[in-house]
Parts: sequence; C-alpha cells; structure tokens
Amino acid sequence: MARNRGIYVCGGNVHEAKRRLEGFEFAFEVLYRSLLLPPKT
Repeated sequence: MARNRGIYVCGGNVHEAKRRLEGFEFAFEVLYRSLLLPPKT
C-alpha cells in the first residue's frame, strides 16, 4: 500500500471492483469500531 493514497482494488470490470472495494470498506469499518470499543469484562 502507498501511504496517503487510499485503497486500490482490481476487478474484471467496474462493478466487480466496486463490490470488492465495498467489502474492504466494510471490513476496515468493523476493525476500526472493534478497536474503539472498550473490551467487555
């Protein structure tokens, strides 16, 4: 990954690339939120 360049995705066509990008965005959002929440005790 290049610093400060965002996410690069590839696909067979534009729709496939967009679907992959949305998958990455979802996964990163879940990870980000899990790091923000305090652990359950």
